[in-house]
Amino acid sequence: MTIHTKIPGPQLLYGQIVYWLTVVSCIICIVGPLLSLIWPENSFLNPYFLFAQIFNGDAPQEIWETTGGYFPGGHFYLRYPFSGDAFTHFGLAAIGCSSAAWALLASAYGYFRSGDRLFAAMSLFVCLLVWLAMAGF
Repeated sequence: MTIHTKIPGPQLLYGQIVYWLTVVSCIICIVGPLLSLIWPENSFLNPYFLFAQIFNGDAPQEIWETTGGYFPGGHFYLRYPFSGDAFTHFGLAAIGCSSAAWALLASAYGYFRSGDRLFAAMSLFVCLLVWLAMAGF
């Protein structure tokens, strides 16, 4: 005996948005290191030393010191959008980590349109929590 249940539209919408934003994030995170290798002078860390030290298993502090770079702080992709490091950080932080928030906004809209005010409010509340966490609160 098979029981078929209908998955609510806002939940399907949430899943689709998270899925596709994650795919986009992965593609950006693949392109970013390639940009660093193509234009190493446009990166915060020298990618040739960086990748070698990562694969050697060196400690993060040692990697920062020997690659000649410095950590420019969180959300540095907003100030330096065309460096390979920042492009990768944008894909990971801005797209990948925020995918749940964008999907929750769409789900809240879907729940609101279907008349389910409680789930719409809960979606907006969790979306707010994601945005506050991303902002550092």
